[in-house]
Amino acid sequence: MAKNRNLEEQAYYHIRRAIIARRWQPGTRLSEPQIADELGISRTPVRNAMRRLAADGMVALNANLGAQVVQPSQKLVLDTYFMREILEPEAAAMACRHVSPSDIARLEELRHQEVEAFRDRDLERFMAINDAFHILIASLSGNDVLRETVRRHITMTNAFFSLLDPFYIIGPDETDSFREHGDIVRHLARGDDGSARAAMIIHIRSSRSCLRVSRIASECEG
Repeated sequence: MAKNRNLEEQAYYHIRRAIIARRWQPGTRLSEPQIADELGISRTPVRNAMRRLAADGMVALNANLGAQVVQPSQKLVLDTYFMREILEPEAAAMACRHVSPSDIARLEELRHQEVEAFRDRDLERFMAINDAFHILIASLSGNDVLRETVRRHITMTNAFFSLLDPFYIIGPDETDSFREHGDIVRHLARGDDGSARAAMIIHIRSSRSCLRVSRIASECEG
């Protein structure tokens, strides 16, 4: 059982990294036999990995077409960010009641790691750090249901980000994410719930706008 689980993990990260590196474009069919051959494993762990990636929003499973790299529609992108814009500002405001100096130190550490990952053009690491930043804030809300709901929506937007964001071509001075994260941390440190809420709204909207949704949707659907 442990061996099968390890093979599934191997397949999961192999496929995930290939999608993040944009080796496969949205809509690309993913062949279980080909991937299994590449890894030298059976098809079963590859199939299980595909299911996990489908739950993450990176792969679409179709009874007739099999597995494909997801093609996010404009509606799905906007609906998901709409939910994040409702949930995360409230989480940030609630976090102001519970945040400690050690929490602020951890958020600052994540900010610095995020800058390093961006400069290294390491999208997988960048997304993991960004996830940790947002999920820590959601955790500090003290509401476990809210935290898990935020986590789910972040996983979905990671699929959009990995496929559609101009991460690999923009320079460090062309993104507002680092400054916006800094604003959020500063307001949390001061316990200013209104400003923390407003700063998170700005950040979520900015993240969505980076995807240039109308152009992306037409490319993916056409």
